[in-house]
Amino acid sequence: MAAVAFLAMRTACYAQNSETKGVVASYIGVEAGGAFSSLPNTKDFFYPYVYPYSTVTGSPPQKMYFSHHGSGIGYTFGLSAEFPIFATNALRLGLHYDNLRTQSSDDRISDCSGVAGKSGTALFHSTYNSTWSFISADILFRQMLFFKSFYFLFGGDVSYLIADKFNAIQHIVSSDSGCQYLSIPDGKPTGRTDFSVNNQTSKNLYTIIHYSIKFGFGFLISIGNNFFLSPEVQISYPLHRFLTDDAESVFQLNHSDIPRLSNASLLIGLRYAIPVHVYSKEEKGVQSVAEFPPPVVVKAESKKELIIGGKIKNCNTGSPVIADLLISNLDSNTIFENTHSSIVGSFSIIVPHSGRYSVTATARGYLFSSVLFDVTDTIRGNKVIHDILLCPEGQKIRLLVFFEYDKTELQPSSFAELDRAARLIKESPTMTVEIAGYTDSKGSDEYNRQLSERRANSVRGYLLSKNIDERRVTAKGYGKQNPVASNETDSGRAENRRVEFIIVKQ
Repeated sequence: MAAVAFLAMRTACYAQNSETKGVVASYIGVEAGGAFSSLPNTKDFFYPYVYPYSTVTGSPPQKMYFSHHGSGIGYTFGLSAEFPIFATNALRLGLHYDNLRTQSSDDRISDCSGVAGKSGTALFHSTYNSTWSFISADILFRQMLFFKSFYFLFGGDVSYLIADKFNAIQHIVSSDSGCQYLSIPDGKPTGRTDFSVNNQTSKNLYTIIHYSIKFGFGFLISIGNNFFLSPEVQISYPLHRFLTDDAESVFQLNHSDIPRLSNASLLIGLRYAIPVHVYSKEEKGVQSVAEFPPPVVVKAESKKELIIGGKIKNCNTGSPVIADLLISNLDSNTIFENTHSSIVGSFSIIVPHSGRYSVTATARGYLFSSVLFDVTDTIRGNKVIHDILLCPEGQKIRLLVFFEYDKTELQPSSFAELDRAARLIKESPTMTVEIAGYTDSKGSDEYNRQLSERRANSVRGYLLSKNIDERRVTAKGYGKQNPVASNETDSGRAENRRVEFIIVKQ
């Protein structure tokens, strides 16, 4: 009955930060929050069998009446797991403990015979609180909406009632015949004008299994290292009756509405993204984020769409390669789409708004390769193209890692790329690599060498933090050596500022 959030759940296509082989990540998480419950649209509501005995032989069970329904705040907590089914959709499975409560107070003039003794009428003031405890399992479909961070949920759950408690206090405020409560079961006057019920269990009144439909919404907030917060609202509407046949018959005899227990939950979920697929030894590949050359911009065929595209090619021969593609929004550290190139190695992706996007290509027998697409409002409506070169295993790749200008600290958008590089090393126990740093030609030779070496060591330090033997990873700074483009242009200098992952030994 109560809600769960997994929602998910990242600022993203469920804000995925941990992904492999171009596939959206799965999530596991915990969630907890408050649950508002109510018995809506019920009038002349009562709890039957409040008094187990009557002092009047043959009289019906005593009831505590309320002229309106009750509502209250409980809580819920649980576990959930989410599995991608499309690029922006996922299926969530959850298991939760739900504590649902209602309470109310009421003043009512009623006959005071029976447990109150004597005939006549009295003004009764009654207060109650009820608690129901459920174990619930739900299945929810999650659809990402605006900007890949807001999402909608729809599905259902089944709940099993494991406990209930009813507490009540009734007080005779005034009486025209001096009513007082009698002792049970002998019926002797007690001189008391109040009566209380503590922790009464009435599971025989309620159905044990309940079914509900659920819908809600939430959004995802990345907090780093593949963890996400997901504030979420869920509303549950019952499809199954709340009371047993016997309890419903009592309500019908008294011409009272039969209650249904509904609830809405506000939850905070903490989720961890895990890979759907771990690369096999034959499928080595990594995604990335780094100082990459600006993409080439050409006129788009459509003024209404913003498209990124290009071709996947063998870095040695230039021949087309069919590859898996993972497209990420680097500004929000989220997965935007996973797809495949065409049979001639080309790809074309429509993106919703400007920003920095990376496209990572992986193919059997090749090392991964990532390219940065920098899409700005000034080129909206144009097609941004850049080819992706895949090199066979045993060569080198450029890591897409980010540093601030003239700084050596890695930016968080680099971590997903480096995590994949770490997995690549771990999957080949004999592999040793060199992290090579390069700069453009601006500045002195010694300064550029030191800057490139410090940056290479920052990358090496991150990889070693993933429990990789330090003997397997070396770092070296080459400064302005070995340029791959002209240093006379901004685009050429950007291409020369790079960090390479060189496989020394397979």
